Amino acid sequence: MPLIEPLEYRDSRRIHDFVIAVDTSGSVAGEQVQRFIRKTYNILKEHDSFASSVNIHIIQCAADIQSDTVISSADDIDRYLQ
Repeated sequence: MPLIEPLEYRDSRRIHDFVIAVDTSGSVAGEQVQRFIRKTYNILKEHDSFASSVNIHIIQCAADIQSDTVISSADDIDRYLQ
């Protein structure tokens, strides 16, 4: 019986990176942002079109980019939100 493996160069349509831009100019409160980030992470974990490991880039910006934090696990989310 021949062994058939999937092609290594196969086009995977799963999302590996996701970006959330947070306006730090004062138009949103910290608690709203925390709930949004936590819910977004939970949706990404459960949805089939996302890869098993997803990198979430949280970019804080107003007139310019202040930080780009990469979240790749639930522990990272907890640390970031605190």
